[in-house]
Amino acid sequence: MNSRNKMKFRDFEFPVDPEIISINSGYSISGSNSVNGQLIIGNSSDKITVISGEGEFFGDDCMQTFSMLKNSMTESGMLIIPGRDPIYAWPENLEMICCDMENTLRYRFRFSADSEKPYDHHGRYIYGNGVCCLWDIAKKYSLNIDRLAELNRHIIRPDRPVGKNERICLW
Repeated sequence: MNSRNKMKFRDFEFPVDPEIISINSGYSISGSNSVNGQLIIGNSSDKITVISGEGEFFGDDCMQTFSMLKNSMTESGMLIIPGRDPIYAWPENLEMICCDMENTLRYRFRFSADSEKPYDHHGRYIYGNGVCCLWDIAKKYSLNIDRLAELNRHIIRPDRPVGKNERICLW
């Protein structure tokens, strides 16, 4: 399977896409009690998307794979789900559900994202500064260098600085 068709968060590419992926969008709701004891419900202006799911890692290195995912979930970053636009997400939870003797580890995850600001609407393109090369950009945005080079065929050498104000496609 081509790497761009797999789920990815920051620099971690899932070896096998999760079996279950649930994407729910809505507004956050707050509540408080009034003086007479009635509950007052307020609607926050933030539209939130929650991405959750379950999957399995297989093989002798399934525990190591889980640890690599856990390490990538220490801060926010780009989340790529096959068939959807990339979004900027914040990891909320990662847990191991079970691990058996057959070298199978089952896990559950949860991310949240700002539904109103998909990551790629304004972040799909950046512009060179005359100092950074494609390698630097790939590292900064946790992108695959081969895919980045493929999207930017006008840049001959990924190890040379990209010209100032030269457009670079990230995905």
